[in-house]
Amino acid sequence: MKNLKPLSNSKLAPLAVLLGLLIPQVSAQNDSPPTGQPVRPLPENAEWTIAVTALEPGKSNPNARLTEMRGQRTKSLRHDVYLYGEGKSERWIAGHFLLETFPGDNVVVPTPYPRDPTEFEKRLGTFPELDWVSPPHYQGIEERDGIKCRLYARTLVVKPEIDGEIRDAVASGKIEMPTDIIYSYKAWIDTATNWPIAFEGLGYRYEYQISVPKKKVSLALPSRFTQAALEIDPNFSP
Repeated sequence: MKNLKPLSNSKLAPLAVLLGLLIPQVSAQNDSPPTGQPVRPLPENAEWTIAVTALEPGKSNPNARLTEMRGQRTKSLRHDVYLYGEGKSERWIAGHFLLETFPGDNVVVPTPYPRDPTEFEKRLGTFPELDWVSPPHYQGIEERDGIKCRLYARTLVVKPEIDGEIRDAVASGKIEMPTDIIYSYKAWIDTATNWPIAFEGLGYRYEYQISVPKKKVSLALPSRFTQAALEIDPNFSP
């Protein structure tokens, strides 16, 4: 498996063409779907650690495997660190930019966002892997790690594009007809806090620890990340 880069908005865009199907709920207790936001946004001054476990470790390179994510946010900055078997990457959300590095490469890659205050606050306070969590995918109440949780589940089905060349290759016996690609996701949300307890999908299990310490979180965008943004927007200010 190639290095798994955490989900970002740019990578999630193709999911717009996917078909969402509900997974039959088996073990969760029946319960009415909750109202309001299923996942509580991370407030200013929040900190989090996410332990990451491969669901099928034998199918991935342990050196390239994501093992942990750590993050903090303030009113105007968010900083995430991704730890792998070997190496790490960083991701900053500042102003209208996503600024990130990848394992084994210190080059900062800037991605500009539209200037939208509402979307900016959403990027500061949400986990991209949980963007799909919504009432239609609610399954009921289930206990996870001793915590009463709301269970959400979804299946995404990718229909492969079949053109004339592929059909000819199938007809001649050179290849087999491509089949649908199926992705399954589950999320457990604490009923007391509305924060995530666990997520499973894309071959990984995430286990969340979120806190809001009394001591104020202090973040400062490093100069090399600032410089990367300035090369695109000379008026950038974090």
